[in-house]
Amino acid sequence: MLIVRSPVRISFAGGGTDLPAYFQQYGGAVLSTAINKYFYTFLGRRNDDRIQIISSDLKVFGNFRDIANIQTEGELEIPLAVLKHLQCDIPIDLFLASEIPPGTGLGSSASVCVNILSNLMLFFTGSAHHSWTILQEQEQSTREHRGSTVQALHEVKSRAEQMRETLCAGDLASFGLLLHKGWEAKKQVSQRISNDHIDHLYELSRRHGAIGGKITGAGGGGFLLLYCEPEKQAAVRQALSEEGIREMAFAFDSQGAQAIVNDPFIDGDKNGGSRWTFLMHTPGSAHSTWERLRSGS
Repeated sequence: MLIVRSPVRISFAGGGTDLPAYFQQYGGAVLSTAINKYFYTFLGRRNDDRIQIISSDLKVFGNFRDIANIQTEGELEIPLAVLKHLQCDIPIDLFLASEIPPGTGLGSSASVCVNILSNLMLFFTGSAHHSWTILQEQEQSTREHRGSTVQALHEVKSRAEQMRETLCAGDLASFGLLLHKGWEAKKQVSQRISNDHIDHLYELSRRHGAIGGKITGAGGGGFLLLYCEPEKQAAVRQALSEEGIREMAFAFDSQGAQAIVNDPFIDGDKNGGSRWTFLMHTPGSAHSTWERLRSGS
């Protein structure tokens, strides 16, 4: 049994400039960080010839045999594409789960990290979003060189670069203001990025002391990230609480993806001498990408 966890991220600025239609022409810039909320992958060996994938978040599952020739589409598109890329040819159970709901979007010195974290607040807006629809629309608009979309993305990119500079300089007051300006620019990319409910929550937060903020991910719902000085946070928290919006506490994560369980005994390996090991494919190799190597070999 192998269990791996990877931290989710929050993006401060630059979202949308990481799509191929934009960055292949103009270059992209995204400022983001990982937080201590995690996506978990559970991997176990099967005794038949099947590969089973289960997503608890999406409430879907699938059974497959020939991964190499399967179409990578549908709700399990991403795990199928990963298994296909890794040339998985052994029977496994793959279980996927996250600490946060699906469709919610989720460097510098230590002192700056501590200070900025004390000024950030994260609230669940009560609705998820269909990010793929928003991203597809944006990608198409960019490829068609629609002036308003491209210009808005230029502005989004510029704000991301400016925010990086303010963080490096420890200028957190400017960071909060740029977060606001970046969100205003991001809303010009697509009408789907915000809505009346989100606008109301954001304006309410600003009236009670938040300097800036944005919706995480592609927009349309998910989490509302706010930059607010500590002495104003109680007022913002109370105002959003009265709207039925709950806060989610978080911290930054600097560990990245980690294998938290890698136990051969759970897989029924009585020899107890093997662990999951992933080998990158090399052209012309006759060996499988996925192998279980005996310890000491």
